[in-house]
Amino acid sequence: MRARLGDIAEIASGYPLQGALISDPAGSHWAVTARDIDGSFRLNPSSLVHATPDLDPQPYFVQEGDLLFLTRSRYGAAVIERLPGPTFAAGSVFILRVDHARVDSRYLAWYFALPRTQRELRRRENAGSMPFLRKAEIAEIEIPLPQLLTQRAIGEVAGLRHRERDLLARIETLRQQTVEDALLRVTTI
Repeated sequence: MRARLGDIAEIASGYPLQGALISDPAGSHWAVTARDIDGSFRLNPSSLVHATPDLDPQPYFVQEGDLLFLTRSRYGAAVIERLPGPTFAAGSVFILRVDHARVDSRYLAWYFALPRTQRELRRRENAGSMPFLRKAEIAEIEIPLPQLLTQRAIGEVAGLRHRERDLLARIETLRQQTVEDALLRVTTI
C-alpha cells in the first residue's frame, strides 16, 4: 500500500524567523532549527538553545515522535526522540506529525534518506540560488506503507546502523589516539 505524505502526517511550517535565532539563556522555550540536525539527519538535543519568541510558539511546538523535515539544500527528516522541555521548531523546517496508527516515525525518516527518495525530492525542489521544497510538494510524495510491524523493524534496523556507525567512528578515533600516544612515547625515551 502507498499513501501521500499529506494523508498520513500533518505538515506545519517552522516558526518564522526574521534573521538568526537569538539565544536567550533566560528564554521561556527551547528552539530547534535546521542546524541542530546533523549530517545523518539526527537531532542533537545538546545544541538546542533557549529563546523567547515574539509570536505565540504554540503552533510550532514539537513533541516526541514528530519529525523535523529540512526544507533547504539538504532534504531529510530527524525524529524527535527526547526534548529538554517545551520546544518549538523555527526556520526552514517542516514539522511532520505522523498518524502513528499508520506510519512509524523512524521508518519515515529512513525512507526520506534513501537515494531514490532524495532524487525525487531534488526533482520537486524550486530552483534558484537557494533551492527549497514547498509544503505542497512534499505533501504529494507517495510513501510505501508496509505493515506497521515491518515499518517498526525497518526503523529499528536503521537506528542500529546509525549506532554502529557512531561506534565505529569512536573506535577509529580511539585507535588513532592510541597509536599517536605510543609513537609519542617512543620519541621521548
